Amino acid sequence: MAHSDRKPVCLLLPGTDGTGYFSTRFAAALSPHLETRILSYPANEAMDYARLCEYLLPDVPADRNYILIAESFSGPLAILLAGMASHPPDVLILTATFAVKPWPRMAPLLRLCLFLTGRVKVPAWVIAIMLLSQKTKFMAKDILSSLQTIDPNVLRTRLNAVLDCDVRPQLAALDMPIMYIRGRRDRLIPKKCADDMTAINRHITVVEVDAPHFVLQDDPSHLVSDVIWPFIHATFSYPCGRRL
Repeated sequence: MAHSDRKPVCLLLPGTDGTGYFSTRFAAALSPHLETRILSYPANEAMDYARLCEYLLPDVPADRNYILIAESFSGPLAILLAGMASHPPDVLILTATFAVKPWPRMAPLLRLCLFLTGRVKVPAWVIAIMLLSQKTKFMAKDILSSLQTIDPNVLRTRLNAVLDCDVRPQLAALDMPIMYIRGRRDRLIPKKCADDMTAINRHITVVEVDAPHFVLQDDPSHLVSDVIWPFIHATFSYPCGRRL
């Protein structure tokens, strides 16, 4: 671990939109416990996971303890960062994500749709059903608007990165405490993705919560106080860690 008198910092990696806009409520819930930074991705430059990893490496602290939290699209990116950083995270938290392409049978059809359109063209109500709960369905139009503002080539590259994803070797090599948070009502990422990851790395603790795919946005205060903060605090209270 890094030798620093400062408290750990938490880095949040956003979803497909790459802006971090939908992470703000979760960051606010976490901020009483930790300094929290929301990272973002270039809006007009097409980057796959490998290039995004290179882009974000300078943002990874080299002189203090840190926690890495990633949702959905950013899960594989967090796994790559954790393996490549000269100072790896002390805790890795992954939500509603995957280590290998989550829809292998549908990949050819999805790739064809991306080639033909390059944009997300679905009604807001479909976004609400697939990603949100009753209490967060108001976010559907904002999510759709955010995706539609992404440069088509950027969006195509990010979604192709998902369809080509396989970071299982990198996941297997990680040896820090890892938590995988899965929403029981997640209609986008199959439960098999969590099962596959726990079969690859014995350090993963899976926690299921009553939430949709947008786990971090559904009830951030409850998630932080009852799930995430206890896991982080316990990790830093181990004899080999630094007590917060």
